[in-house]
Amino acid sequence: MGKFGFWDMIILRLSVISILILSSCALNAQKLKRIYFDSNGKQTSDKKNYEFYREGKLDEAGYFVDTVFLFYHSEKRLGREIYKDTFLNGPYIYYHENGKVKEKGIYRLNSRIGYSISYYNSGNPKSTYYYPEGQGQVTDFSEYDFLIINYWDSLGNQVVNNGNGYCNCRMTYHTYDFLDLTNNIPGISTDQLSFVELNNTEEVITVGKVVDGLRDSIWTTYAIDTRPLYKEVFSKGKFQYGESYRNNETFKYTKLIMTPDSGGKGLSEFYETIGDKIKYPSIARRMGIEGRVFVQFSVGEDGLYDDLRVVKGIGGGCDEEAIRVVKLAERKFIPVKKRGQPMKSRMVVPIIFKLG
Repeated sequence: MGKFGFWDMIILRLSVISILILSSCALNAQKLKRIYFDSNGKQTSDKKNYEFYREGKLDEAGYFVDTVFLFYHSEKRLGREIYKDTFLNGPYIYYHENGKVKEKGIYRLNSRIGYSISYYNSGNPKSTYYYPEGQGQVTDFSEYDFLIINYWDSLGNQVVNNGNGYCNCRMTYHTYDFLDLTNNIPGISTDQLSFVELNNTEEVITVGKVVDGLRDSIWTTYAIDTRPLYKEVFSKGKFQYGESYRNNETFKYTKLIMTPDSGGKGLSEFYETIGDKIKYPSIARRMGIEGRVFVQFSVGEDGLYDDLRVVKGIGGGCDEEAIRVVKLAERKFIPVKKRGQPMKSRMVVPIIFKLG
């Protein structure tokens, strides 16, 4: 083996410097990105009139990675979150604008798990909730899927102690403008749908009895301005019935969420219409292309649908034909109902192309 000479040392140093420069360029290429949100937690493009923003690194698909910091409009620290594989995964902490801790806990796959502890802006304790690791263990209604362990009012009085008491509580629920029915569809994953919808946050005043961490008896919920929103009856956490209020109307319900169906004979009639109108594209027939095309559309409160697009196709003209026949079906669906009130929803239907 030859000696390690002067020029070898120079080349080695230059190589190290080159590696460091390349590494620095790679890091700089993945610049910090700010995404802005309004007071309801919805993303906004208005960089002047926003409530807060998230700042962190994005991957090639535009998803946050690693640690993300949140800031108020005033540039004061709002919190810290950890993202992994496009989801919130890991411990989080949020702050009041005065710098005191507001809430801390753990996320897994965008959902809270374990204990979540919150505080008033004075620093006094506000609540302790427990979120089971498996969703649906407390209730199949996601807004209520946690146990109320402790709650203190703003004067420091503990109204719920170790899962028992009477709650007159200010809670923040994560709510949605529409119900997304595109999950758990055979042959298609959430990633293939290639969209992200941000949910709203709604702060309300909710009053009712707590037994072993569960809602029990009559629970009444008000908006922050004291407008009554809904009244519901529970039996040890199990929802019984309720009524909600909107524009001087009362809506009664026995299920918190009613999923949609089409009018008349239901989805079978919808597919019968498609079967009568569909034409197998000649290119697909010649190429032997067959399979399922998944068409997504939105259903409005009036039951009419629009915003059609293919979220998973097979090509050969089948994707375009699937859109065409779904448009021609002209069905009016029974809309989704949440607490008895119609709301927007999104659906995906498979259109099958099979050679005879």
